[in-house]
Amino acid sequence: MQYSSMDHFILIICSMIAAFIPRFLPLKFFSTRKIPEWFNEWMKYVPVSLFTALVVRDLFVNTKTYTFVGLEYMAKLLAAIIVIVVAYRSRSMGLSVLFGLVAVAILATFLTVYNIRFISYLRHIITKVAFCFKEDFIMQKITEKITVAGHTAELMGYTIEKKNDWGVQDKHATIIICPGGGYHFVSDREADPVALKLITMGYNAFVLNYTCQVRYPVALEQLAQSVKLVRDNADEWNVREDKIIIMGMSAGGHLAASLGVKWNSDELKQMGYKPEEIKPNGLVLSYPVITTNKDFWHQGSFEQILGKDGIEDEKALANQSLEKLVTEDVPPVFMWHTFEDKAVPMENSLLLASALRKAGVSTEYHIFPHGPHGLALANEETARVGRPEDIEPQAAQWVDLFHSWMQALLK
Repeated sequence: MQYSSMDHFILIICSMIAAFIPRFLPLKFFSTRKIPEWFNEWMKYVPVSLFTALVVRDLFVNTKTYTFVGLEYMAKLLAAIIVIVVAYRSRSMGLSVLFGLVAVAILATFLTVYNIRFISYLRHIITKVAFCFKEDFIMQKITEKITVAGHTAELMGYTIEKKNDWGVQDKHATIIICPGGGYHFVSDREADPVALKLITMGYNAFVLNYTCQVRYPVALEQLAQSVKLVRDNADEWNVREDKIIIMGMSAGGHLAASLGVKWNSDELKQMGYKPEEIKPNGLVLSYPVITTNKDFWHQGSFEQILGKDGIEDEKALANQSLEKLVTEDVPPVFMWHTFEDKAVPMENSLLLASALRKAGVSTEYHIFPHGPHGLALANEETARVGRPEDIEPQAAQWVDLFHSWMQALLK
């Protein structure tokens, strides 16, 4: 969110009011009682400490974007605590201000660069809480268990409950996210942060914590059952039955695309699934694992779902090389990759894009010039600790591009 100079001025005034109110509360509520000396001393310095921590951001952080839940604000909170302690111990307002300036500078720099994980999670929580305060808006949390062959996955999501102008509950497009992790683990960076971003854009969002380190087709069945479960509960969860989208990243992209190419296949029909119940209405694939072509494949992912012996089986490999399974029945696809991806080369998505074109499947495909594998949102929110290359502004545009693609799909 961008703020103008006037907005900035109002923020500072509000900060001043919020910071100085505590100084007058003791006078109003304790005027007839004895105020503890330590409390009185602290109240002398709390206002200037908090005010210092709140408004010095512009001196040290080079950005025009103000977010009440950003990393720098956690830095200011920690700085304020340090300043309060220093003020109480030193009894000096000058030292209080000085320490405020130094502390917020150091902390803002440190926390922005290293993106401490617990702060990122706190940001997500605040985002959820703040969004829920929107008029006529309630966010329902849902957790379901899905068991296949003795392996249990968790489907966790947030659905929007918001009435339209006629007082009727709106239904929303719903996105089921399959995070990456090479089928070895489920990446937390590609789970909740992405889901919460989607919620703020007006979509219901689910994260499938599918079972890893198990053989095919356990994860695929868990995803198929997730789609059926969401569709079966469309009325209760305010879901548009015809707009259930699967979003997958890396190996999660392989899982998502697998259902995209197999939803009406004999393979899944023989497992007892009805195509109309498990059909995805769109695919969003971020730097997906696609091919078993050994020039471009991500060997580790296929070893996890097929076993080391399985990757020597040409028939089993062919059933996982998704560019070879594309038909005209694949739903519309939004896909992106980076040119510099070395873990899962962009040829994976190129091969799929070529197959989709030959089959006449509607596809939007973006290749960004820079960025390593596993960018997620490609911003500081999902950057790995000590990995500044995970913040890639060009690639971060995929979120807005996806949103435009979705809006066209919803028409």
